[in-house]
Amino acid sequence: VVAHDWGGVVAWSFAVSKPELISKLVILNAPHPLAYQEQLTFSQIRKSWYIFFFQLPYFPEAYLSQNNFNRLVSGLARGFEGSFSVQDIEKYRQAWSEPNALKSMINWYRALFQINYLESRKKLSAAPPFEPETLIIWGTKDFALNTELAQASANKCKNAKVVHVDATHWVQHDQPKLVNEEIEKFFA
Repeated sequence: VVAHDWGGVVAWSFAVSKPELISKLVILNAPHPLAYQEQLTFSQIRKSWYIFFFQLPYFPEAYLSQNNFNRLVSGLARGFEGSFSVQDIEKYRQAWSEPNALKSMINWYRALFQINYLESRKKLSAAPPFEPETLIIWGTKDFALNTELAQASANKCKNAKVVHVDATHWVQHDQPKLVNEEIEKFFA
């Protein structure tokens, strides 16, 4: 399994609940859920402020869709220059404009507040270290997640390697050649 961001959150959850179905796991800038809970520092909360904003009904969708989704485009623009082409951005705008697309995206964040964190933490803490071999590739200039989350996530695994990359949250867009080489080596 190879996953980034919310895909990484889903991959970690799947991996923790069904480790026997995974032989190798690659995660790009997405923390293990227990590592995130344990590392929820003031610095991380400041970086994650938008999660709280997304709990409001209707307003986030209206706010983000204004001016042809320019606020979302500015989030992509926080990657390295050239990481997203004009054509990429137009495809994103087209996808975001589909009916209920933006609401569906924001609902991932809203769902976070439906989780019983005490119960979740208890269950995750009781789980043994994740067995399958894991590669964590982390952009060190991530604007949404602290770099310490990479090693904290690796510490939840029995056999994990962390590769820090000079990149933003969009690590696979900022450094595609390097990221692909690391993944190819890992699966060889």
